[in-house]
Amino acid sequence: MSTSATCGTSWVPARSRPCAVLATGLWIPGTRRRRMRAAEPAAVRARSTFRRRLATAMAVLALALLALSAAAVYVGARGVLYASLDEALLSIAQSELASATDGPGGRVHVHEEPPVPLWLVGAHGYEKLAQVEDPGGRTVALTANLRGRPVLNPGWALRRRAWSEGIVTGDLVHEGRHYRAVCFRLVDGQGKPHLGVVALSVEPVERHLRLLVLVLAGVLGAGGAGAAFVSHRLARRLTAPLERIAAAARKVQDVDLSVRLPDSAADAELADVTQGLNTMLARLEEGFTFQQRLLEGQRQFTADASHELRTPLTNIRGHLEVALRRPREAEEYRREMQVVLGEVERMGRLVEDLLTLSRADASSLRLDRAPCCLSALAAETAAAFRVAAGRAEVEICLDVPARALVRGDRVRLRQVLDNLVDNALRHAPKGTAVGIVVRARGGVIQLSVVDEGPGLTEAEQEKVFRRFYRADESRARNSGGAGLGLAIARAIAEAHGGTLDVRSRPGVVTAFTLSLPAWEGGADIAGTEPVADGAAPGRAA
Repeated sequence: MSTSATCGTSWVPARSRPCAVLATGLWIPGTRRRRMRAAEPAAVRARSTFRRRLATAMAVLALALLALSAAAVYVGARGVLYASLDEALLSIAQSELASATDGPGGRVHVHEEPPVPLWLVGAHGYEKLAQVEDPGGRTVALTANLRGRPVLNPGWALRRRAWSEGIVTGDLVHEGRHYRAVCFRLVDGQGKPHLGVVALSVEPVERHLRLLVLVLAGVLGAGGAGAAFVSHRLARRLTAPLERIAAAARKVQDVDLSVRLPDSAADAELADVTQGLNTMLARLEEGFTFQQRLLEGQRQFTADASHELRTPLTNIRGHLEVALRRPREAEEYRREMQVVLGEVERMGRLVEDLLTLSRADASSLRLDRAPCCLSALAAETAAAFRVAAGRAEVEICLDVPARALVRGDRVRLRQVLDNLVDNALRHAPKGTAVGIVVRARGGVIQLSVVDEGPGLTEAEQEKVFRRFYRADESRARNSGGAGLGLAIARAIAEAHGGTLDVRSRPGVVTAFTLSLPAWEGGADIAGTEPVADGAAPGRAA
C-alpha cells in the first residue's frame, strides 16, 4: 500500500490523502485562492460590490439623461424641420391660389419653379410637384416634372377634407418616395371648382435627420464612456472614506478594542458613521473588559469558595474518621459531633454569604425598604456586641445624633454594622476603643466604625473589599472568618444606593464609613449627644 508524508513523521495512506488534508488543514493545490477569498472579510467584498453598483448606477443614470436629451433634440429638430416644410407648402399653396387663374381665358394652370432651399436644411432644396384636378378627379394641369409620370394621388380622405375644409396638409407616396403634400380648393375664371395638389419630397429632411441621429449617437457613445469613467472615479472617491474606516476597523480587530477610528471624513454622514462605530467600539471594549473581569472574578471566586469549603469538609472528615476508628464512650462521640456541628454551621454561614453575594451580583438582592434610624441601629449593635467587647477588653463608644433616618432594609443594614463592628473588635488592641459615629453631610448619612488596630496599608485598602481577602491570614483563620464580611457589606451598601469605604493610618486609626442617602431630611444633627443602648447618652461598654 503506497503512503505519502503529510507533515513531520505522520504518514497517511495515499487513498485517504484528501480526507487527511482536509482534517489537518494542509494546503491542497488549487485551493489557496479559494481559501484566500473565503478568508477575505465579507464586508470588504460587499463594499467592493457596492462601489461597482454605485459606479454602474451613476453611469446608467448619466447615460439615461444623455439619451433623453438626445431624444429631445431629435424630436425637436424633426418638428422644426417638418414645420418648416409645412410652412413652405402653405406658402406655395397661397401663391398657387393667387395666380392659378391668371392665364388666358381664366383657365387654371400651375407655375414652374426651380428648386428652392429649405430652411434648416443647408444647401439641400426642394423640387415642387404640382397638379390641378377637376371635381371628377381628372388632371387638368401639372408641372413639367410630372409629365410622362404618374400623377399625384393624395388619397380619397385627403381630397374629401380639402373639398370640405378648403386647404389641408398630409403625406403621400409617389413612385415609392415619400412626400409632404397640401391640397387646396380653387375656382377658375368661369367659376368652376378645382382641387390643387402641391407636394414636396421629405428626403432632404430625412437626410438631415439621419445625419443628426449619427451625431447624437456619437455624442451618446462618447458621453456614455465619459460617464462610466467619471462615475468610476467618483464612486472610488466616495467609497474611499468607507475603505479607510474598514481598514481601521480591521486594525482594531487585529490589535485591540482600545483603538478608535480616525475622524477624518469631510462629509457629515461619514462622520456620523465614524462616530457611531467609535461609540460601538467603546461599548464593546467596556463590555469585553467587564466580561474579562467578571470571568476572572468568577474563576477566583470559585477557587476561593472551593478552598473555603474544603477546609471544614476536611475537618469534618477527620473528626468522623477519628470517631469511627474504634469504639468510644458516648461523651467522646458527643465532643466529636459538636466539632462536626460547628464545622457544618461554618459551612452554612459560608453558603449563605455566597448566596447573598450571588444575588447582589445579579441585582436581585431583595430589600424590604422602610424608614430606618441609623442612630438607633448603631445603639442596638453596640448593645449586642457588649459581651464580645468585654471579652476582648475593648470599649465601644457611640457618637450619634438623636435621629438619622434613611430608607433601607433594617435587617441588611444591621448585617453591615455587625460585620464592621465584628471586624473592628477582632483587630482592636486590648484597652482601646471602637467608635460608632453617625453624621449628616449634604443630604447623606454617614456611619463610621473606627478602631485603633494595626490598620491597613494603601495596597491593602484597595483589596480589603475583595472576596475571601484577609489582611492577616493567620488571625482570620483563627477567628473563623472567610473573608466575605466586608464584600457582603459593600454589596448591601451599593444595593441601597450608597457606598462603603475605608480610610486608614497604619498603627493609628482605621475607619470604615457607610454612606447612605438621607430620607426626607431625616438627619437631625442638632442633637449630637452620644446615646447608648438606643436610649440614654453615654458609652456602651
